Order: sequence, then C-alpha cells, then structure tokens
Amino acid sequence: MSERFVGAIGESCVSVFLAELGDKTMLATAVMALRHNPVHVLAASLLAYSFANIVPVFAASSLVSLVSSYAWLLRVLAGALFVALGIASLFSRVRASECESLGATFTALLLSELGDKTQLATIAVALASGNPHATLIGGVLGYLAANAMSVLVSSRVSRRVSLDVLGKASGALFVALGIVVVLSALL
Repeated sequence: MSERFVGAIGESCVSVFLAELGDKTMLATAVMALRHNPVHVLAASLLAYSFANIVPVFAASSLVSLVSSYAWLLRVLAGALFVALGIASLFSRVRASECESLGATFTALLLSELGDKTQLATIAVALASGNPHATLIGGVLGYLAANAMSVLVSSRVSRRVSLDVLGKASGALFVALGIVVVLSALL
C-alpha cells in the first residue's frame, strides 16, 4: 500500500470517528443495542453508514450540491422515523421481531446519515484525498470504532437496569432525538 493510500485511510478514520462522537446515529445505535442484539444492531448501523456513503464518495463532486439541496427533507424524514420508533417503543407491550427491528434500525440510520456531518466529513475526505477506496475503508473503521464504543457502553448499562425501564427510556430518547432532528432541519 502506498503512503498516500494509508494516509487517506487514517485521515478518513479520524475525521469520521470525531464527526460520529455524540452524533444522532451513534446515539440511535446505542439505544437500539439496548433492546436488540448489539452485534446485529452494530452490523445494521455499519451497513447503513456504508450504503449512505458509497455513491456520494465515488461521485462526490456531482452529488454534494444535490445532497445539500435536500438535506433538510432527509433530516425531517429521519426525525419523523425516530419519533415513530420512540412512540412504538413507549407503547409496545410485545417485542417486534429482530428482523423487523433491524430493518427499522437500518432505515432510520440510513436516512439520518444522509446529509449528516459524518457523511459530509466522509465526502470532504474523498474530495481532498482523491481516493474513494481509502476514504471508505477509513470511514468504515472510524464509524465502527465510535459506534462499537457506544454499543459497549449501552450493554454495560443494560446489565444494571431492567429491560422494561431501558425500553421506556430508549423510547423517550428516540422521541426527543426525533424532535431535535426535525426542529434542526426546519430551523
């Protein structure tokens, strides 16, 4: 591997890791890991990040204007989905199947990643480095590191608190997160 390739991986990894810290997708991944298999949730989250970034990274120059033009709408849709998932969690007495919840997790995270600061950081590194492959590798590594950390923390918390309390708390967090996302998109 060339020095430039490795440098682009490192730059992308650090940029995405820092952009993801405290981001709504990181929080959503942690919250969903409380209710479902953390490995499956992390895989769905990583897949959502990858899907959200493959095309923009390879076509960054032509898609940047398109993504920024509709970013507010994507955030409103993502926020509405978070609110719906939160309300469903708050009032659900029966757990949804793992497949349905992972599909909802993937969809919510994919929508929230579109036009997000993590995606914009990934696109910026791709434009700066000119190496989409290295950018994607580094981005996936940075995203995985940030979200694995959040899943580990949430799993430790779940050992000390009942699943019913965590379910209600995660539902309330999703509703609050969705409202914040919608308001930030509209204001």
